[in-house]
Amino acid sequence: MDLNANIVFNKRFWGGITYRVQDAVALLMGMEMENGLRFGYSFDLTTSAMSHYGYGSHEIFVSYSLDLERNRNQKYKSIRFL
Repeated sequence: MDLNANIVFNKRFWGGITYRVQDAVALLMGMEMENGLRFGYSFDLTTSAMSHYGYGSHEIFVSYSLDLERNRNQKYKSIRFL
């Protein structure tokens, strides 16, 4: 089971903490660009018996979100954009 808490600042930056029961604690942070591109970093600190073999792990990720909720009733100021 995972327990997560995230905080968003200024609709662009975010950070949080994750707890995986009997496994690890993770700290994460990132930012979202205006075009839907997201960058992030996470550090997992192992708390299980696996911690004898490694201290933790680092993760860097890039993701992209598609805006599928288009407003089809939107009125445009120019007929070029119908």
